[in-house]
Amino acid sequence: MKNITLPRHDEVELKGCHDIRHWTACKGCGGLGDQMAMLSYQGAPFHGTCLVKLLDRRTLLKLPASELGKLTLGDTGTPLMRALLNRKATQGTCGHSG
Repeated sequence: MKNITLPRHDEVELKGCHDIRHWTACKGCGGLGDQMAMLSYQGAPFHGTCLVKLLDRRTLLKLPASELGKLTLGDTGTPLMRALLNRKATQGTCGHSG
């Protein structure tokens, strides 16, 4: 049997064989990711990076706090992350802890 490599955008860590049930395909790039860590936009799963590339800044800032809390600095870059943290400071709705 030939080994195949599935497209992956992020590192999906497997702790057990049942963890594969949590994998899902990103609507943006088609790569695999952990559905718990992926963002949901219009009912579809996206990697944070893919959603940042797809949406403009204003639309991103309007996402629910539960989704914004999943974004990392690697997804957003410094300027957008500052805007997210400023939103949290002024509205308390960003979703990040700390």
